[in-house]
Amino acid sequence: MNTQEAILTRKSVRGFTKEQLTEGELKSILDAAYASPIAGGVYKTIRLTVVQDAEVLTQISNYYKETGGMKADMLFGAPTLIIVSGQKTFDDTAMFANAGCIVENIQLSAWDMGLGSVFNWSAGTVLPGNKELLDILGIPEDFKPLTGVVIGHPAKDVPMRELKTTIGKGKSGCNNERSINENKTDSSL
Repeated sequence: MNTQEAILTRKSVRGFTKEQLTEGELKSILDAAYASPIAGGVYKTIRLTVVQDAEVLTQISNYYKETGGMKADMLFGAPTLIIVSGQKTFDDTAMFANAGCIVENIQLSAWDMGLGSVFNWSAGTVLPGNKELLDILGIPEDFKPLTGVVIGHPAKDVPMRELKTTIGKGKSGCNNERSINENKTDSSL
């Protein structure tokens, strides 16, 4: 799969098998994450935490449910969670921009290998409130979780999406119109 194809066809997956990523798959994903552009090239301000222990994933999922009032498993049964953390003393705007670049590279790398993933905002909004979990995860006190990505083998086939973009002239000189999956597909994948 080429880069453009990966960008145009990648979809969020919200259902996974229990099959764990291979060491090679995980290494490729982490290589892509570490190749992300980072503000000022200051890579020491970012930390990635890979969680594959089923017991710890269950603790995280249960904590999400308790604190967010959610009934659903926000990890969607995925066997791998990568948490992106940023150094607390670094600029907040830059940290979130960095995290976005990292998450995109992770998701494109996973998709390229036939794996599914979904952006996990709860890692950044819920986890910082649980010191016990942060200690279990080994996230240093001078870092804070920003976001995460769950990754795994899709539980069912993921249909390719079609992206249709038309560009036409409007009063301002450019009028962009995009439509994704005009015949809405199952968003529970």
